[in-house]
Amino acid sequence: TLSSSSAASDVYKRQEEVLYHPNPTKGPLQLFIPGSEEKISIRVTGLNGQILMQKEVFVPQSRIAEITLRDYPKGTYIISVTAHDLSENFKVIKQ
Repeated sequence: TLSSSSAASDVYKRQEEVLYHPNPTKGPLQLFIPGSEEKISIRVTGLNGQILMQKEVFVPQSRIAEITLRDYPKGTYIISVTAHDLSENFKVIKQ
């Protein structure tokens, strides 16, 4: 799990990429958002290119945003996280 201890936070703050956990997932997905963005856009896309979810999320003080893939069938999804100074895409497997 993602830790909110100060040592872990210091390590994450040096990272300039979105960290995510768990992968594979049964549904819940935690995203650690680097930097100081206050609002991000999250998009879930199937491998066929169909956008399944797109929403804007305020980033909490913990820098950990959460989404769920619970309502989607098992498979591989592309998660896109974008903001002013941030653009990341990664694959997540839903079990």
